Amino acid sequence: MKVYISKLGISLFLIYAFCLASCNQNGGSESEKTLCIINFTHDENIADLKAVTSENEVIKSGDAVKKDTVVVFKAKVKGEYYVSKWSSEGSTFQEGTGKEESLIAIVKVAQDTKVQVSSSRTRDFTVKGIPFKMVKIPHAKLARIGVGSRPQPLRYISLSSFYLCETQVTQELYEAVMGVNPSDSASKDATPGEDKMKRPVEKVSWLDAIEFCNKLTTMLMGGAECVYKIEEEGDTTTVKLNLDEEKKLVKKGFRLPSAAEWEWAARGGIYQKPQYAGPVLTDEELAEEYLERVKKVKERVKEYGWVQTNANKMTHQVKLKKPNPYGLYDMSGNVYEWCADIFYTDYPKYEDYIEIGGDLPDSVVVEVDPMSGREGNIIITTTKPDMIFKGGSFFSPAPPLNSLWLSHAECSYIAASNAKGSQHYIGFRIATCAPQR
Repeated sequence: MKVYISKLGISLFLIYAFCLASCNQNGGSESEKTLCIINFTHDENIADLKAVTSENEVIKSGDAVKKDTVVVFKAKVKGEYYVSKWSSEGSTFQEGTGKEESLIAIVKVAQDTKVQVSSSRTRDFTVKGIPFKMVKIPHAKLARIGVGSRPQPLRYISLSSFYLCETQVTQELYEAVMGVNPSDSASKDATPGEDKMKRPVEKVSWLDAIEFCNKLTTMLMGGAECVYKIEEEGDTTTVKLNLDEEKKLVKKGFRLPSAAEWEWAARGGIYQKPQYAGPVLTDEELAEEYLERVKKVKERVKEYGWVQTNANKMTHQVKLKKPNPYGLYDMSGNVYEWCADIFYTDYPKYEDYIEIGGDLPDSVVVEVDPMSGREGNIIITTTKPDMIFKGGSFFSPAPPLNSLWLSHAECSYIAASNAKGSQHYIGFRIATCAPQR
C-alpha cells in the first residue's frame, strides 16, 4: 500500500516540529518564560521589610512574579537607626527611590532580582581629609529634662529624631573649615600621648559656631541647605532660621542643638536624678538617699569626661573616655558647649507626674522641638542676648571650689554668655535634622 503525503502536509508537520523544539529549548510555555524570582533580605537592625506589587499583592522572599511587575519594598527601622543603603541585583530602582534614608524602594522587575537593605546609627563625613561622625538620636515622644544642682524646673519635652556629632568640634576640623584655629590651647602642648589638634576647639563665640555650621554645610551639602541666614548691619547681627511656611525647620544643614536636644542626648535617653553624661544608676542605687546618689555619680563621671577633678586644668583629646548610652563622647566635661537657645529663666514649675505614675494634667505644656528659645530671629549686639552653654569643662578654680564646680557637668546645668563673646573653656558640638517619617 502506498502512502501519499502532500507538500502542504509536510510543511505543517515541519512547522509543528519546529515550534515544539523551540518550546522545549526555551524552558516551557510563554507564562513560564516570563516568571522572575524575587529575593529580599535586611540586617538585624531593620525591624521589618515588606514587598507588595503595584496591585497591593503581598510578596514573600523567594516568590515568583511576572516580568515587568512593579514591586514596592517598604522598610521599618528601629528608632535609633536609619536606612543607610539599598542595593539591587537583576533590576534597578526607579528614580528617586532606594536612596539613603528612604524607607521605600521600587523596582520594575526585569529578571530574577535580589534586593537588600542595611541600616546604621551613624553618618560619616569627611572635609579636607578630616573625618567626623554624626550619631542618630531617636525621637522622644515624652521626656523629662531639668532639675539639677543649679535648680532648673522640671520640663516635659517632645523631640523629633536628629543627629548629633559624637564628639565636640575639634581644632583640626574647625581649622579645615574656617582656615584658622582660635583656641587658647593651640600654642600649648597636649598631654603626652595625645594629639593636640584632636582637642576640642575653644575660644569661639556663639556666632563663630553659627558661621562654622553654615560654612561646613556649604562645603558638604551646598548653600541651599544652610540652616541660618546671617545679616550684618553696623554693630548688630541678625541670625534668622531658614523655616518653611509652617515655621518648621526643614533644612538638612549643620546647626547647634537646642538645649533640650543637647540635654536629652547627654542623658542617653534615660532620666535620673542626679545625672551626668555617662554613669547610669541601677534601680537599687536610685532607691538610695539623694546625697548617696550624688556621691556615686560624681565619682564615676571621671570615667566618662574630663572634669575639674581629673583634667589637670587643660583640655584633652576627644574620645578618650567612655561614651554615654547613645555613643556620644565628652558630653560631661572637656569644654562647655554652645546651644541654640537664648537664655531665660521663667520656666513653669511642674511636678514629676511620670515618677508618681500619673497622667499629665492639661495645664502642663509639653515643649515640642524647641530650637531657638522663643524667637525665630536672634538679634545680637555686643551686650545681648545671652546664649545657653552646657556640659561643664576642664576649668577648675582653686580647692575646695573645684568640687562644687563639678556640678556644672550635670546634664541639667545651664549657664549663659553673650553671643559675641568667647572663652577658653567654651566650644561646641554640631547637630542636623533627621528626615521625618
